[in-house]
Amino acid sequence: MQRVEDFLLEYFRARTEMNRSLGVLYRPLAARFLAPNYASFDPEKSAAESEAEAILSVQASDATAEVITRGWLGADHRVRYSLSSVADVWQISAIEIECGVCHGSGKQKDQESDCCICKGKGWTLIGKKKGT
Repeated sequence: MQRVEDFLLEYFRARTEMNRSLGVLYRPLAARFLAPNYASFDPEKSAAESEAEAILSVQASDATAEVITRGWLGADHRVRYSLSSVADVWQISAIEIECGVCHGSGKQKDQESDCCICKGKGWTLIGKKKGT
């Protein structure tokens, strides 16, 4: 089976190429409909952040893995990938970003109450899981 690190690096490369392709599609739309001083999407920044994502840690077993990264979605936030092995192929089952309010602690400033954004988890799911 492919190493977790190699699987994610392949994913990062594919996502970066997708962001570059989106930029090609976006430019004519922006030129036609958006004011010159307004940018709703920065394809170059998106591709650069995708390319800059780096793996910080990997915890893996035969069937699951958890990977923490930094660099994508801004250098100030970590991203956590949950992976599952299906027929000896890794698949991403969840992507979460470190909570921007509590910075992953799960606590409010008083260090006693759960964070009002992440509800004490320290992470916020990007997207949603189907069927739940």
